[in-house]
Amino acid sequence: MKKIYKNLIILIIIIGLFYAFAILYIYLNPKTLWPIQPEGLALCSDSDNGKNIFIKGTAATRAKKHLKNAGEVIHMGLDSCSEKLDGLYSNLEPRYLEGLDSCAGDNCYVKEVFCSENIDSREFIKCPNGCNDGACIK
Repeated sequence: MKKIYKNLIILIIIIGLFYAFAILYIYLNPKTLWPIQPEGLALCSDSDNGKNIFIKGTAATRAKKHLKNAGEVIHMGLDSCSEKLDGLYSNLEPRYLEGLDSCAGDNCYVKEVFCSENIDSREFIKCPNGCNDGACIK
């Protein structure tokens, strides 16, 4: 009976040492367990190379090669003419009517899509001379 307890204690010590070394290894080499870092999950491309309000463009975010859907577009935005909606929800962020063919006047904006930190983002930028087909008129 004493031999069984002795063997059991030795086994518990060996298992404990194994887990202790495994935890120490993961602590010293964090990329071993988590090889995909959050900032490396996607790539973004912008057809008009950034915030260019005078050229209609698209920005697309694609999954990187180490993901299941590698290379696939996971989100895409398109530059478009937009009108700012006055008086609605004045205590919140401004609201815009997006996807217009054209607009003119004080409430005329372009929804400009661009890459920011490897994802497609958007910003509404005022078009002083109006907007046509997703680009401000020069």
